[in-house]
Amino acid sequence: MSRMMDFEGRTGAVAYIHQQAAASLAHLDAKATIFSGLATGALVYLSSLEGFGVLAALFGAPLRIHETFAGLGWRDWVNFGLVAAAIFIFVLVFVFSMLCLKPRSGNKAGGVIYFRSIAQRADDIEYASEIAGMDEAALAEQLSRDTYFLAKIVNRKYRTAAWAATLLWPAAFLLIGAKMTEVAFSLAAPA
Repeated sequence: MSRMMDFEGRTGAVAYIHQQAAASLAHLDAKATIFSGLATGALVYLSSLEGFGVLAALFGAPLRIHETFAGLGWRDWVNFGLVAAAIFIFVLVFVFSMLCLKPRSGNKAGGVIYFRSIAQRADDIEYASEIAGMDEAALAEQLSRDTYFLAKIVNRKYRTAAWAATLLWPAAFLLIGAKMTEVAFSLAAPA
């Protein structure tokens, strides 16, 4: 038997959609948390690579750029470029992950389903009496409105999580490339 057959009228259908949207939100939040953790770890690791030293010197003494870059060889430029590009992309991954975690809804106030609207009540008794005083149609309307706003949040979070996931791959390849060139250049350097 299909899950679609378990509904009792329109309210049941909307409740099922609401439940699926809420589950999607939890899934997307978990993904965003993983992405932000990976990006943070990668940024910390990148700070240990040789190319990061050039970047730190650049930001540490921006008025003496000519001194900072005067003694750099092509190997330093390669390391610097890979590390700087990886840092930039990992920062973007982190930003998109944080945007995914930040809830945003157009459902401002007055609802009986959305948690922020519920929390605006004076106490639990006020909320319970408001729910008890609503008929089935009014509850179905509130559930439908909240499901719409929940779907908008899921859609926005999905787009930002997709950007974070898409950017994670090139950033990872740049990180690997930066470490490989650092190792290769250190092996090729005269002792």
